[in-house]
Amino acid sequence: MINVNIVGYKQFQDSLKKMPSTLRKEVGARVKASADQFRDLAIKDAPADVGFLRSQITVKPIDELKYEVVSGSEYSAPMEFGTKGKFQPIPGIDASEFKGKPTGGTFQEMLKNIEAWVKRKGIAGTYSVKTKRRTGNKATQQSQNKQLAYLIARSILNNGVTPHPFFFKQIPIVRRDLFRKIRNIL
Repeated sequence: MINVNIVGYKQFQDSLKKMPSTLRKEVGARVKASADQFRDLAIKDAPADVGFLRSQITVKPIDELKYEVVSGSEYSAPMEFGTKGKFQPIPGIDASEFKGKPTGGTFQEMLKNIEAWVKRKGIAGTYSVKTKRRTGNKATQQSQNKQLAYLIARSILNNGVTPHPFFFKQIPIVRRDLFRKIRNIL
């Protein structure tokens, strides 16, 4: 699970608690809008195959001035930072807790998921030039899917996964917009 903390916001939040409640409510509305913007941008940039990773990005209210944006999928961190030799930490983010952390699941589950992906994408097997359809009977096609899925899984285990940043790259965008909107209120 990945979540976000905007640096410098804690001090600002403490000073807001001393302000009138109408001003706090207006700032709270801007903070909520920024949390929603963060979630929307992260969803837009998240890798999508069947949409599970995107569906796990949520906003949780903590109080009127604090919201938590969370990517609850167990494979959010490997997709954000990459794995093995392809691990790419993001400047300003302590990614050390995610480096080398297993996502859970077995090799067989991984193989099953990759096989389903291979089938959806139609990247295994031979195709007829004339009909542009896959050749071979169902058993042959299934065997080809399994063979390719095994090779892909072995490559992932040996080489890792290339990072696809989608979550933490939203921080500078949302931080800039949030502070600009709050300055306009004050």
